[in-house]
Amino acid sequence: MFERDSIRTAYTAEQRRHRETLYQKEAVEVALSQEKAERARILTEFGSVLVYGPNPTGLDGKQKTIRLCSDECDKSGERIKTLQREMSEAQVRHLGEQDTARKHATKQLDDARVTIQQLKSDLKQSNLILLSTQQRLKFTQKSMESMEQARASTVKDYEETKEELELYKGRLENEQMLVLKLKDTLIPAVYRSLGTTQESLNAVLSAIEIPRTSELGDA
Repeated sequence: MFERDSIRTAYTAEQRRHRETLYQKEAVEVALSQEKAERARILTEFGSVLVYGPNPTGLDGKQKTIRLCSDECDKSGERIKTLQREMSEAQVRHLGEQDTARKHATKQLDDARVTIQQLKSDLKQSNLILLSTQQRLKFTQKSMESMEQARASTVKDYEETKEELELYKGRLENEQMLVLKLKDTLIPAVYRSLGTTQESLNAVLSAIEIPRTSELGDA
């Protein structure tokens, strides 16, 4: 954008200088044309004097007219030379300005081409970076999807394990309650059974005159 603006500005300035030079050239040409017309008029008057010849009654006036025409011709010739020189200088100046503007525009164009080439290279590099980034992003997305699947599988396994643990916990509680019930039921029965067995054993021992088990224990 900056290079295009610079080239546009240089072109506009060159066009303005070109128009100014053309205006100067036209002004010089108009002035030169007027001088030529004035010189032609003076020469015509001078020719009229020469054609009609000297007039004895107005010789001094004719001579003055001739001298005036001659002076005007000389001045007109000088002005024409000056105008021609100014026009030549204007043309040389115009050509120089054109050459300078052309060189400046060429340099700006070359700089713009270099900048455009650099921008193309930067764009190509940026596209490569973008492509690499897109590939990494795609890989990351796949990794995230795999991690999400693994997490979902882990959550599912956890829920299933939790359900199994709850089931085992319920079974364990039932087993513990059953054991407590059996303990409450069996232990008194066992003690009663042991008591009955001891009484029967004591009776037998008494019959065969062997001390009771309690007495043996006391001894």
